[in-house]
Amino acid sequence: MNGISMFLFYVLSFWLVVNIFYMLFRGVFEKKGIKIYYGLALVYRKPYSPRSSRVLNKLSPLWLIPFILSLIIFYLSMTNNILVKLHIAPGRESVRLLIPGVNITGVELLYFALAVFIAAIIHELSHAYTARSHGLKTKNIGFALLLFIPIAFVEVDEEEMSKAPLKAKISTLAAGPGSNVLLGLLAMLLFFIMASPYGLLVEAVEPGGLADQAGIRSGMILYQVNNTPVTIDLLHDIMSSNKSTMLMIKVYEPGRGFKVYNISKPAATHLLGVYLRPIPRIELINVIGLQPALALYSIVVWFYIVNISLALINAAPIFVSDGGRLIYEVVRDKRIASAINTLTLIILVLALVPF
Repeated sequence: MNGISMFLFYVLSFWLVVNIFYMLFRGVFEKKGIKIYYGLALVYRKPYSPRSSRVLNKLSPLWLIPFILSLIIFYLSMTNNILVKLHIAPGRESVRLLIPGVNITGVELLYFALAVFIAAIIHELSHAYTARSHGLKTKNIGFALLLFIPIAFVEVDEEEMSKAPLKAKISTLAAGPGSNVLLGLLAMLLFFIMASPYGLLVEAVEPGGLADQAGIRSGMILYQVNNTPVTIDLLHDIMSSNKSTMLMIKVYEPGRGFKVYNISKPAATHLLGVYLRPIPRIELINVIGLQPALALYSIVVWFYIVNISLALINAAPIFVSDGGRLIYEVVRDKRIASAINTLTLIILVLALVPF
């Protein structure tokens, strides 16, 4: 059974158990505000209405700045992806589809889900607080698990929303993507603070390879090669050489310090025999330990990826998104608004689907 099959097996097994419990204790679940729809969507909903804020009312139009920034980045990145696929523009695709269980696996799936959950909560709370700052009612707040994706939502009174001034509508709709942009920028700042400019963690060692023969083991950090700080590009250049050479690799092992390994690289050998990944700063590793530092590092990276992705997708006018609804409010002609939404959806599909 391959990775995708195993993932689907676990997901469907989880939903089978959840549905059995729901059928047995349906009254208890629904009394607590929990319902299951179509067997694969678990929804928790409760009444929620935050306090109104005059300060947020005055500042709410500023949500348009990160919203518009997200919209520009969306169109530029998606267009670039399409041009690269058509071999019209050079380079690599800047955006790719992330599928839990396929290219997000193991503990990274947990970090991804955590980032999605937090980002979705803040996204929806931003909608709610901005709506209340304009005097609009919020009816419920809720959390849902759709198959395997955790989400959050806030239900704003649609009748009041439809009658609200344009400023209130635009500010409320722009608040969600805008908050994700700010969170993404915060995560990016934390990443640059935490990330080490050099050094690579050995995640695994191939048996019989050069590294294995020299005694390098998983959990060690390649720190220097021939007195030069290690980067993936440097290592690639050295190993791709067709000349025999001696490698003096300085390795850092948490808890044990530095050690130097001398490796003789034959001319015909181009692989060191290790699986590597970037690392957080060694100072952080020394303070909290290797595994906690790696976990924190991964969470920050996923927090950045998830928030920026949510901002771009929600800002884009694709019918059900915040951007899609905003276009209908700004462009009074529904046919033009629908055409914009349709065109954007086509661009998104072409950018993400391989061809």
